Amino acid sequence: PEVKVFMRVGDPNVAAADVEKVLARYHATKVTKQPSQGRVVIRAVISGKDWQSVFTRLETIGVVKEKIMPADMSEGSLNVVIEISG
Repeated sequence: PEVKVFMRVGDPNVAAADVEKVLARYHATKVTKQPSQGRVVIRAVISGKDWQSVFTRLETIGVVKEKIMPADMSEGSLNVVIEISG
């Protein structure tokens, strides 16, 4: 399953670094970062059971504008796409 999160922040680069720290703390794998024109897209694979904790931390970094989530995410791994814009 894939989860998409759109965040609005003051500085996308600073927020991206914070998001990467959160992902590392929860042992995310395959983390990639793509900066482009005032926004940063971060992709990662994370355990479904950790997602709620990660999401709660994302809300402390910036305003979460929208999220697209699969119905069942408790088991297995999630592909997470986090789009951060200023």
